[in-house]
Amino acid sequence: VASLPTECSALFGHHGTLTLGLCVEALSCTLRRPSSSPVWTDFVSPDFRYLLLSAAGPSVAGHPEQLHGELSWSSFASVCSANVHALRSSLLSSGVPTERIDVADFSGEVAQPHPRQMLEDFFRRLDSTTKVVIYYSGHATKDGAWCFRWLPTGQKYPADVTVAPHESFQWNAQAQANRPRVPLEILVESQCAGSWCLAAKDAQLIGRVFAACAPSAHAWAAAHGSIFTSW
Repeated sequence: VASLPTECSALFGHHGTLTLGLCVEALSCTLRRPSSSPVWTDFVSPDFRYLLLSAAGPSVAGHPEQLHGELSWSSFASVCSANVHALRSSLLSSGVPTERIDVADFSGEVAQPHPRQMLEDFFRRLDSTTKVVIYYSGHATKDGAWCFRWLPTGQKYPADVTVAPHESFQWNAQAQANRPRVPLEILVESQCAGSWCLAAKDAQLIGRVFAACAPSAHAWAAAHGSIFTSW
C-alpha cells in the first residue's frame, strides 16, 4: 500500500512501477444498488480539472459497449450522454466548480474543436490544478483507441478521428515536460478499455487508469448506466 511500510524484503529499495497479481476468495456476497459514484473519494476535488467526453451514434466508427436488457444498439448514444450527465452532476453536487468541468460530445452532430487539439489544450491548461481527470464513454476500436466523429466549426461534413492510448499519454508528457508533473487519471467506459492500462504502464504514467474491461474484453451498458455511472 502506498506510503506504508512493508515486511517484504524483495521490495526494499524498489523504485518505479509495480504489478501485483491477487487471488481473492469471497466468503459472502451481498448485492445492493449504490447511491453515489462507485469511485474513490480522491477522484473528486475542487482543485482537479475534468474533461468528460462522449462519442456514440450511428455515424461514429468503432464498436459500442454491449447493451444489457431491452436496449437496442441505437440506444447506446443516449446511454453515453446520460453517463456524462450523471458524472457531471455528481461532481457538481460534490463541490467541484462548473468552470473546472469541460464537456464535449463527438457524435458528429455538434461543431467542436478537433478532439486531438482539445486533449492537448486540456493537458496544457493546468493553472493551480493538482490532478487532471478524463472520462470517456463511447465507441472504441479493438485496440482500445477512442473513436470520435468530429464536425469542424463552419463545415457541413464530419470526419472520423481516433485517439490511441499511447498518443494521449505522449501529449500529457510533452505538455508537462518543463514543469512539475500533475497526476493524470482516466476513466475509460468503452470496449477494450484495458488497453489504456497497458499503455499507461509502458508510459510510466504518473496517475492511474480505471478501465471498464480487460484489453480484449467487452464492456457493458444498461439503461441505468455503465460500470462507473451505475448508481
